[in-house]
Amino acid sequence: MKTLAFTMLLLMSALVTLAQCPDCTPDLSCTTPDPFPTICPLVLPDATTGEDYQSTLTFYLPAQIVDPDTGIEATLEEVEVTGVNGLPFGMNFTLSSDNNTYFPAQGDEYGCATLCGTPLLAGNYDVVINVNVVVVAFGFTQELAQSFSLPLTVLQGEGGNASFSIDQVAACGSLEINPEALITEGGVVSYDWNFGNGSTSNVPFPPTVTYSSPGDYTVSLSTTVQNYVLTGASILVLGSGWGGDVDDGFGLLNPDPYFVITDFQGNTVYTAPYLDNVETGSWSDLNITLQEGTYTIAYYDSDGTITSDDFLGETSFQVSAGNLVINAGGTSGTINIELQTSAAFSDEEVVSVFPNPNPIISGGGIGEYLVATGENLSTYTWFLNGDTLQNQVNDSLLVELPGVYGLNVSNAFGCSAAADSLVVCPQVLLSYNELTQTISSNGSYDTYAWFYNGLLLGDENDAELLNVAPGNYALEITTSYGCVVTSPVLTVEAGDGIGEQEALSIKLYPQPAINELTLSLPLPGNWVVSIYDQQGRLIEQLNLASLQSKINVSHLTSGIYILTASHEHGHITSARFMKK
Repeated sequence: MKTLAFTMLLLMSALVTLAQCPDCTPDLSCTTPDPFPTICPLVLPDATTGEDYQSTLTFYLPAQIVDPDTGIEATLEEVEVTGVNGLPFGMNFTLSSDNNTYFPAQGDEYGCATLCGTPLLAGNYDVVINVNVVVVAFGFTQELAQSFSLPLTVLQGEGGNASFSIDQVAACGSLEINPEALITEGGVVSYDWNFGNGSTSNVPFPPTVTYSSPGDYTVSLSTTVQNYVLTGASILVLGSGWGGDVDDGFGLLNPDPYFVITDFQGNTVYTAPYLDNVETGSWSDLNITLQEGTYTIAYYDSDGTITSDDFLGETSFQVSAGNLVINAGGTSGTINIELQTSAAFSDEEVVSVFPNPNPIISGGGIGEYLVATGENLSTYTWFLNGDTLQNQVNDSLLVELPGVYGLNVSNAFGCSAAADSLVVCPQVLLSYNELTQTISSNGSYDTYAWFYNGLLLGDENDAELLNVAPGNYALEITTSYGCVVTSPVLTVEAGDGIGEQEALSIKLYPQPAINELTLSLPLPGNWVVSIYDQQGRLIEQLNLASLQSKINVSHLTSGIYILTASHEHGHITSARFMKK
């Protein structure tokens, strides 16, 4: 039934209640040709940062199911979603079941869930789901608990507003944004950026802005749009060329001057009203908008309807603010141009830098706990030699095997990090077989170095040492993951009972010991009891003659210890105990 449970659990991995999303209605067209659980749709739509997201999931849970891989028929009794880790920050799931449990055999063959929220951080997420499933097949009930992952992609959206945009609004550890002003036309545009981190800019497209410390920062932009406005003009000297026609009384009447402004393409921008019967004069309150660039101003004498207007000179000028002096042939004058504000915008956005978790693994040793510490940690994934340890999702882990332990964590903001790996070395113990006169180690390692009475046996590099003679033996091993461990010393003595530590055993209790350890010895007589730590260092040695003795261990630190008992007639035996 493993295939059945695995597939069903994987389909259910998106369904968990974390916070309140809108109610959902199942899609009753969600079925399978063979009665087997499925979910619709099978692929979740992508989410986008900064944008509201909502997707309805329908799940089909038939009471009678057939495993498509094995053809096994079973009854799906119960499906319980027990927890979730790794949702993108800002995203929530709400199940249609208040208690997160469905009973297909009792009629709960359809359910649904709503995924909703506004994700803030882009990335590819693995939502780790923990589920319990109860199935019945061949009259047997089986309950399985397992962890699975459902991928969810959150795309990076655009931050911004009416006057500027930024390419991202949040990140873990540090943040780089590329701000862009959206208002770049319509006149003379000026910019006043304040990025909230002490830096400013006055250009429309500032260079990349970096935020190195966690926190919320307000990015603000004040945009001012200004136009050049021709507010007044004057004629100081009127050039010749007028007065020779009837409209001017053949020189007996004063002229009626005016001017015309055209742009660089020759389009007329403004024609001024003429001044009646004067050679000099001025115009005020004109309010003529000009763009940056080159314009032409031409002066004329208005001659009414009888004759054509007299041309009195022209010249070009560059638009700039101020009182400009005009020399157009024989005509001279001034024009006044002001730079006036036509529109102003002020917008702001908040960008966030979330702290990266900084997990630290402490502890170690077989039989001890590894403990993860760090601020705001919310999810934990443990590894041994690179492989995920299933269902190990707490902040501590009991060490049962040697190897390289790793940990990935995330915090409440959705930021993730890996802790520095920690190496747990093996406990190396030796045992002696009198019949074969062989000393063996308790595990398989990469290299072996045997010592006899403190001297290295250079030609011995196997897990066993054959044809041993009486004396003191020790073994130093190495592992591929960096451990160098030396065993406690094993003494082989001449005489009756050599090596009988395999036949004779001692008893140690309670396990683990707190303050006191009770030792039961197998034979009467005088015994030398030695206590070694995991590195083979002698911690304490006692002389005992009673078959049962109490040993004070309150002064020992927590960990694993080796107790070796050597009888006066050569019997040697050992056992391991844990001190809490």
